[in-house]
Parts: sequence; structure tokens; C-alpha cells
Amino acid sequence: MTKKTGIFGKIAFHAMMVLLACLFFAPLVWTLITSLKISSEVIAYPPEFWPSPVTLVQYGKILGYQDGVFLKFLFNTAIMVAMTLGLMVLVAYPAAYAFVFFPFKGSKFIFILVLAIMMVPFQSLVIPLYQLLIKLRLFDTKPGLTFIYITYSIPFCIFMLRNALASIPPAIRESALIDGAKDSRILTSMYFPLTLPALSTCIVFVFLAVWNDFLLSMLFASSAKARNIQVALNYLSVTKFTQDWGVINAGVVISMIPVIIMFVFLQKHYVAGMTSGSVK
Repeated sequence: MTKKTGIFGKIAFHAMMVLLACLFFAPLVWTLITSLKISSEVIAYPPEFWPSPVTLVQYGKILGYQDGVFLKFLFNTAIMVAMTLGLMVLVAYPAAYAFVFFPFKGSKFIFILVLAIMMVPFQSLVIPLYQLLIKLRLFDTKPGLTFIYITYSIPFCIFMLRNALASIPPAIRESALIDGAKDSRILTSMYFPLTLPALSTCIVFVFLAVWNDFLLSMLFASSAKARNIQVALNYLSVTKFTQDWGVINAGVVISMIPVIIMFVFLQKHYVAGMTSGSVK
């Protein structure tokens, strides 16, 4: 009886997982299919599931929208993602290494202050940040937005990388120091590969935060020089008379592609990184 109950339990569990997967994938599949329809099919009632014919006309429309402004916003987003990720690695990694291997009086208190930044919602600092960017002449610039992104990304990354570094046996570093290796060499050649899962988690977190940002880009940028792809999608959905849902769905598909590619390549390390440093 127990064996049968266990089999039925596994079947029910996997059936539930399949159902949840279908529920999660259904909007993505519908978005992709809608982007492959002509405009008359998109608004047809009753709706048809499969496009006839399959066409890429909606992608042509969005890539040529207002002389390529969508591509400009896409390029802006890619630049800000690259700058934020680069600064994250350059700042968070050495900081986490220092917190673990170079403790000093008050270092724990400083670490708590760093973590406290994550508890402050950026919405409460919109006006001060706006005034700061104006004074620094960084309003409506990619470096200005990157400055805000990195400020809110670094605390989480330091936390993740510190836990990952602390979980590695200290004997590895001690052996390297005895052999004459410097801390810069130890960090880049030894600890970097060992903490790749935690670093992948940080990369996914920062990438999604910057790529999917709408509010900061809308508030702290006023032109196509610095606004990102999410604002471009908003431009497509807010029109005077009507909405071209085929073009909107094509834009959504384009915006999803880099996220899906990144997660597919980093999925293995990302899952491992979420539990990195949780146990010793």
C-alpha cells in the first residue's frame, strides 16, 4: 500500500510540475506567436492560435520604428548592463575578499552598513538622487543611471561573494601565500574559479535589475540618449489612437532574447550559487 502511495505521489508531483510549467510558458508562447502574425490576425475575433501566414513584418516595423529609436534604446541598455557588470566585478569582488581575509576593527559594522543599503527602497530617494545627478551633470546620461544601478547592486553582490569566499577552506590561501603568491594572484587565479557559481548569481541579479528597469530610466533620463528598452516598450504601448499589439509583442520577444540566452548559459552556476556559502 505504501509503495503504491509513493508511486501515485510521484505521479501527482510531476503532473503538478508539468501543469505549472505550462502555465508559466503559455504567456511566452502566446507572445511569440502573436509577434509572428499580421496586424489583422492579431486583433481578429475569435483569435486564431497559429498565424497564417507566419511573418516577420512586425519585427521589421519595430526595428524601423521612428528611424530606429528602438535599436537605440536597446543599445543604451546593453551599454549600461556592461558598465554595471564590469563595475560590480571590480568593486564587489575585492571588497568581499577584504571583508573575509583582512578583518579590522569595525569591519563587521561596515559590512552591516553595506547590507543596510539593500533595505532602503530607492523610491524613497528619488528626489535626492534627482538633485544629485543634476548637480553632477549626470542627468540623462548612461553613466548617471549606471551610478544608481551599481549603488544598489553592490551590497547584494558583496554579500553573496563574501559568503562564497568564507566557505572556502583558508588553508588554500595560506598555502598560496607560503609559495609566494600575492593576494591579487590568489583572488584572480584561485578564488575566481572557485566562486564562479556565486559570481554567476550576481551577474544574473544585476543583469535582470538593469535590463528590466523602467522607473529609474523613466525618471532620470529624458531623451533617447540614455533611456532603455523598457521605456521603448512603453512608447509602443502608449499611443494616441490605437495600439499595434503585433509590434508590441515583437518588442517584448526581442527584449526577452538576451535574458533567456544569459540564463541558459549560467543556469547551472546560478542554481549552485544560490546556496553557495550557506553551509560550511
